[in-house]
Amino acid sequence: MKNPFFCFSCRTVLFIVLVALCALIPLAAFAQASPLGDTKLDTFVYDFEKSGTQGWGPRGDGVKVEATSAAAHSGSYGLSAVGRSANWMGSAINLVEVLKRDAVYEFSAYMKVALPPSPPSTIKFSIEEKTGGSTSWVTVAQVEVKDNKWVQVTGSYSFSSGKDSLTLYAESSSVSDDIYIDDIIIKMVTPPPAASAIKIQKDIKSLKDSFAGYFAVGTAVNPQNIQGDIGDLVIKHFNSIVAENAMKSLYIQPSEGVFFWDDADAIVAFAKKNNMVLRYHTLCWHEQCPDWFFLDKNGKEMVDETNASKRAANKKLLLQRLDTHITTIVSRYKNDIRSWDVVNEVTDTSQSDGMRQSKWYQIAGKDFIETAFRSARAAGGPRAKLFINDYNSEEPAKREAMAKLITEMKAKGVPIDGVGHQTHIKLNYPPMNQISDSIKMFADMGLENHITELDISIYSDDLTSYGSVPEDLLIQVAYRYKELFDTFRNLHKNITNVTLWGISDGTSWLQNRPIKRVDAPLLFNNQFQA
Repeated sequence: MKNPFFCFSCRTVLFIVLVALCALIPLAAFAQASPLGDTKLDTFVYDFEKSGTQGWGPRGDGVKVEATSAAAHSGSYGLSAVGRSANWMGSAINLVEVLKRDAVYEFSAYMKVALPPSPPSTIKFSIEEKTGGSTSWVTVAQVEVKDNKWVQVTGSYSFSSGKDSLTLYAESSSVSDDIYIDDIIIKMVTPPPAASAIKIQKDIKSLKDSFAGYFAVGTAVNPQNIQGDIGDLVIKHFNSIVAENAMKSLYIQPSEGVFFWDDADAIVAFAKKNNMVLRYHTLCWHEQCPDWFFLDKNGKEMVDETNASKRAANKKLLLQRLDTHITTIVSRYKNDIRSWDVVNEVTDTSQSDGMRQSKWYQIAGKDFIETAFRSARAAGGPRAKLFINDYNSEEPAKREAMAKLITEMKAKGVPIDGVGHQTHIKLNYPPMNQISDSIKMFADMGLENHITELDISIYSDDLTSYGSVPEDLLIQVAYRYKELFDTFRNLHKNITNVTLWGISDGTSWLQNRPIKRVDAPLLFNNQFQA
């Protein structure tokens, strides 16, 4: 049955968005469909022969994960997980940036325990699925073992709705087992139904050309949508990109001292090849940050420490870790990336001091912000543009809290160059003058302005949900975008980058936030049509 959301009339309405922004020519014929990327790119191998743990890290406090010859099934290295104190603990990796919704994957891996178990153990791979506030667990492959010999485990996996995270992890029914894994192969055997139906419209004016001379136009990407037809769509319309997740600390340094560069490097290479501006998001954030940052040398939560001298030692350790994290990343990419979201979402107007009570703040106070910016400047040099990024920056109370913090930091010589305005907004709020007032205020402070995570939800509350988006709301989205970009164009002397938070409606985070529901917040629909 044909989805009414993609009927001809609705598709025509969606064109209004780009018509309004780009003064497009009339509806053009669709280009011929082609396969989405190289099928070889849909097979993922973790053999631990390069890049250390290849992005795997510990699941559970006290667990140590490392690539070691003792865990090798073939080659020189495999992955070990030791120090487990619960059956669900072991080694883990988040595959939300790897696996595609509605695809079917075959899974194969080798597992063993370090010593013969008594009684026999059940060892397995599972996937923890998180969507909003909901968590579920799926067993992918398992086997009972009576000795410490290698066994091959196989299974299949698919998921049919958007996820915030998909954590693949190895576990054992016995907490005393040290778990070894190696030669993991995840292969797509059935592609998503939409993959073969994607048609990129080639006879429409590009966004980047429409705003040439005003500001760069960007979008958030992951390694899977910078290839094939979707990659071509990104190249056509955008001259700036940002990693949606791949450069956040949880993914790039999942365990202390172990950096996973592959995904970030792929995005950097794509930007360089296509002469695109690349923004870094984000060096320091309270979310999507691995737990190890906030554990003391004994594996205890730093925020729980009550001894004054130990709290001082914990603060010093945390700031050292932050400095190392930032210095390592910025040093690697300083010649490829100019704009950096150094800290993200550090203010909170519900607090008396205007500061978010994150673990960063509870342990280190505002010193973590100062350390983050100073470390980024030291590693990136004077060329680096250093941003503080936050949401609701158009709200008077929020922008005042941000301005107060920035003024305080700059008085101490902290190198803050700009403000990132996330701009996750709705059809009916905020009024456009609040957005322009914030941009003008920070520009008057001598700061550069970026619009960093733009999208427009069709909903005005957290409860309403449509089965398909009404046509009149799509028209309202179009005119809201026109009003917004007219404002940005008028303020172009104060704005150097406008980045949308995603490419298509179907992959937007708003499909699952604050509840699971259909939304249409971006410039391309689920089928990547304008």
